[in-house]
Amino acid sequence: MRYAVLGGGKRYRPQLVYATGHLFDLPTALLDYPAAAVELIH
Repeated sequence: MRYAVLGGGKRYRPQLVYATGHLFDLPTALLDYPAAAVELIH
């Protein structure tokens, strides 16, 4: 649990998805599944 919560790199990739979505004015809720998918694939 500590590894999942405190691992800084684990939050970086999904943040890139949200930042890209923000550039294209996409709603945050639409980006939840792609952000999770990017993290799971990695």
